[in-house]
Amino acid sequence: MFEALVERDLRIYMDYLDGHLYHFRDNVSGLEVDSILEFADGEYAAVEIKLGCNQVDEAKKSLLSFYDNTTKKCIIVGKCSAVIKDKETGIYIVPITALKL
Repeated sequence: MFEALVERDLRIYMDYLDGHLYHFRDNVSGLEVDSILEFADGEYAAVEIKLGCNQVDEAKKSLLSFYDNTTKKCIIVGKCSAVIKDKETGIYIVPITALKL
């Protein structure tokens, strides 16, 4: 339910930005990313969606195993005090409350 809510918000933003929202799953390797954002300029972002902060490490592993050429990576979580950039990985951890205009 939480994932669907976040995807709805992301789809609204991507429609506004003339971009697209996709899902990615490789049935052979099992590699999966909750959302891929394709921007109008051809840039991509990989997004993992997790309800709890206790799932952030799992989400980081998933994003890091995704293609190295995707430089924009973030994890959207249900509760977090602020937008945080992980110093080691460069992955942004974003609370759902940051998805507002």
